[in-house]
Amino acid sequence: WDVGDPTAVRLVTTMSLGEKMGPIALAARGRIALVSYVGAAWPDRGIIALRRTAGGIVRVGQWQLDAPAVSVGGVVWRNSNEVVVALGGGGIGRLAVTEAADGEVRMTVIGQLTDPRFAEGARHLAIDGCRAYSSNMDGSASSGSGFWVFDICGDGPPVLLAEVGFTSDEPHNPASLAALTIADQPYLIIADAGGGPHRLEGRG
Repeated sequence: WDVGDPTAVRLVTTMSLGEKMGPIALAARGRIALVSYVGAAWPDRGIIALRRTAGGIVRVGQWQLDAPAVSVGGVVWRNSNEVVVALGGGGIGRLAVTEAADGEVRMTVIGQLTDPRFAEGARHLAIDGCRAYSSNMDGSASSGSGFWVFDICGDGPPVLLAEVGFTSDEPHNPASLAALTIADQPYLIIADAGGGPHRLEGRG
């Protein structure tokens, strides 16, 4: 979509993903957009790399998840050559993204953190610096929901720093997340399908 003139928004181009039942999440950086998806036939799920050209949107790469019990969720660029992906039912992973001379985009796993505690969700994802946040419930309000905090810097897999639970009597269903730092203080914004938006202050 061209939104340069907000009074005359126009569609520029589209691309059908065909048999891909997603898309689940989209992350764009520079010329490359990454779309996490779940296909029509399990266990087809992963990330598709797309690029816009003069002739329209073209597929330039794909990464397929090979863990049978895990799905994909949010995907966020950490920097120009690395993305973090939430693994629904599994945890969180770091992928290196490289672009070959012919324009092909390749995604390889730097490290994954999986744990049975993540079985309820780990689908929605937000990043701020070296911290990644992932919600632990998706699709239904539930007591005992909350989010996880990960360290995503370093050379290996993400490291779990904390598990934060909502103990209120009200049902919570954390959905979309946004993380940002204001005046050197980290904040997490949560769109809660069970109770509206929340702003949480992170310390330590």
